[in-house]
Amino acid sequence: MPSSQHIISGLKRALKVNGVTYADVGRKLAVSESTVKRWFSAEILSLQRVDDICDLLGINVHDVLQLGHQADGTLMQLTEAQEQEIVDDHRLLLVGYLLLQRWTPQQIIGRYDISEHELTRLLARLDRLGIIELLPDNRVKTLVTPNFTWIPGGGPIHRYFEASVRRDFFDSEFNEAGETQFFLYGMISEESMGQLNRRIENLIEDYNDFVRRDRMVPISERSGTSLVVALLRWGFPAFDALKRSDGVKA
Repeated sequence: MPSSQHIISGLKRALKVNGVTYADVGRKLAVSESTVKRWFSAEILSLQRVDDICDLLGINVHDVLQLGHQADGTLMQLTEAQEQEIVDDHRLLLVGYLLLQRWTPQQIIGRYDISEHELTRLLARLDRLGIIELLPDNRVKTLVTPNFTWIPGGGPIHRYFEASVRRDFFDSEFNEAGETQFFLYGMISEESMGQLNRRIENLIEDYNDFVRRDRMVPISERSGTSLVVALLRWGFPAFDALKRSDGVKA
């Protein structure tokens, strides 16, 4: 699907998600509702009109393109607003995460303290957000690509885990079978840092490949895991306190 069609599809979905009607758009842009309908049906929105509608919805064109990908089942990443809504409700976050890991609604009810009625409500919200398609009898079709990722760096879900999970993660003992933790310290060159970063990228790709591959493995044979890899310019504070104050670099 061409990008122009993704933009139209994305705007339609954004209007639906935010409860904004064609009439609302018309009032904002000082045109009739029928004119707005004609723009969308004929797919003749100018870039200025796209920007105006984005301003009305409080989103940007990148968000629109991501929403547009949902229309053909190729969602690679959520928008900032979608992630924020999920983070604001931990039960919604849990159900969304489990569905992306190929859990069925029945398996979720069997494992977690979530009633069938509440699960239906949460599934409906995920459907409205475009993350899943809710089918009869609470059957679910996920609308994401195999290489789906959360917004990297400063996205709401990334920030949530950074703020809420990091302490619990590193307070763990790392003494179960298969668990590993290393802390290394040394002085290396810029060239070596570059090589290490490339190897870290390969490791992350390997981990994501395992996650995608193992989605077909029965849940009873899988465990929730987290992989944290970090490379930082950092020195022991006790050592830094002993540095000379005249600016000499060791």
